[in-house]
Amino acid sequence: MMAALVLPTRLAPLDYDMSKRLAPHPTERKKRWATKVKTGCATCRARRVKCDEAKPNCRRCLSVGRACGGYTAPLVPSKKTPSPTPPATPTTTTTPTSTWSVLQPSGLPVLPVYAHSSPEEEQMFHLLCTEAALKVAGDFDRGFWSVDVPRATQTYPAIWHASASLAAVYKRVQHQGSSPEAVQLYKFSLDQYNKSIKALVSIDPQHAELSYEDQETLLLASVLFTSICILQCDQETSKVHIDNGIQLFNKWRFWEHAANAAAAGTATTTSITTAAAAAGRSTKATTQLSTADSLVALFTRFELQSSLATPPKPYWQTVSFDKRHAVGSAFSSATDAYYEQQQLFNNLIKVYRTDVVDRIMGKPGPSPDRRLPFRYQYRRWKSRFQGLRDVDQRARLILQMYSYAIEIILYVDPAEAELGWDRYTYAFWRIFALGKALFDQETNPAARDDGAVTLFSFSPVSCHPFLGIGTLCRDGALRRRSADLLRRWPLRDGMVNYKIAAANLQAIMTYEESHANQPDPCQDCVDTPQTHVCGDHRVIYREVEHIGDGEGRLAMTTVGDVKHGRPGKSVAVTW
Repeated sequence: MMAALVLPTRLAPLDYDMSKRLAPHPTERKKRWATKVKTGCATCRARRVKCDEAKPNCRRCLSVGRACGGYTAPLVPSKKTPSPTPPATPTTTTTPTSTWSVLQPSGLPVLPVYAHSSPEEEQMFHLLCTEAALKVAGDFDRGFWSVDVPRATQTYPAIWHASASLAAVYKRVQHQGSSPEAVQLYKFSLDQYNKSIKALVSIDPQHAELSYEDQETLLLASVLFTSICILQCDQETSKVHIDNGIQLFNKWRFWEHAANAAAAGTATTTSITTAAAAAGRSTKATTQLSTADSLVALFTRFELQSSLATPPKPYWQTVSFDKRHAVGSAFSSATDAYYEQQQLFNNLIKVYRTDVVDRIMGKPGPSPDRRLPFRYQYRRWKSRFQGLRDVDQRARLILQMYSYAIEIILYVDPAEAELGWDRYTYAFWRIFALGKALFDQETNPAARDDGAVTLFSFSPVSCHPFLGIGTLCRDGALRRRSADLLRRWPLRDGMVNYKIAAANLQAIMTYEESHANQPDPCQDCVDTPQTHVCGDHRVIYREVEHIGDGEGRLAMTTVGDVKHGRPGKSVAVTW
């Protein structure tokens, strides 16, 4: 029933500890959420734009087709419907003398909770909303963690329990070894994890007429389960969740939910408030746009992170762009610009990679160039981006780096395969310069004073373009400088562990360059100017298999391997 969404049956061992990665200073964590105006709606604050504070719904959100997340004024919790209480067991209940610390400080707004929740689940929900979300939200997905996930917990039991499990795992990594509280949190998180899976097994991902709500539930669960695995450093299982989520995302062409809703002008408020509950309004129809946008952005990014390293997938689908579309008004926020840019970039890479492989295999290239609609779309995006105001410098630099990368892939010649990148070395250096300046700023200990330490984030970080440079660029000096910065980056970028990425790049460069340095060297490599790596000996695909703590095996496939049907080469890597 759940063939397309693989769910692990256990969590990490109890004695696993990540507390050394966390900043043990809870009194400073709120500062990251501080805004100049604290009375705006949740959506505007997550997007870091000025809110007009209209009641009950912000007009700014409605005018741009976003869902208003409501205001942070204290809410009156709705009355719960009594439900049968399951038999108490040591793994699912907590007595009044529990070792758990009090998780809900006084003075904070009372958050709405799932109608059939336990006190322990409500504590974890509060922890998720007020603390854990701070440690996983990035510049471009704060709305997902602060608005979309809490809202979905009120509608979908599977998401309620998955969120509680995530919060418990987050809490647990702060405790040493097998302390009593860590053991209790482990049992609670496992129980919530299994409850979430139980709620999901009734959904068949292969059903031809799967509802939007079921699609949203499965994709949200995929993100939350991936987050749980990342917190436990379970790279292999997190990859399984993401890979299967990407397949479902493509199978359903999920991005069309957001596109169709925007085209029809059906965006309405999705805030779960006491007023909405009192009026008896259903929230399912109104939650679609905002959450769909967030999920499209997340899975587009997941796909983008893997598309440069793997062969074209048979399930790949692409968004259609029409060159006749008029240029719209300027983006209202950096988040909106990011959403559209990532979708453009990801689909462009899929089209380009497919064309390159076809040419390597001797198939004729498409006519006209399938990238032509993307060029029109990029011009529209660039015009709207140039009109964007009130955006912080960090977000602008990240968007600018991706713009330079898009410009390379829009015009690189696929007929030259891997040799085509040599024409754009100057552009790779330009991207590197921007990323290096931002990297130096973000890794400066004096640069951050908000007291918040990000555990991981699905939003891009300054060093992610270095991974693209190391993968595509053929300039040895630039690739090595990029690998060095990846190795020094202290945090995770969602699915990407940059220390592993740096080790992989080093192994790939060593392998590629070895063909010109052998006793019987490849003459084509020797004759290739500057890089001394010929087209056939260029690594085009890579896949790492973890075999132990800090070590793995890297499978590398060159252009020549693809052309002649060879299996490629596998080497040991350490990080």
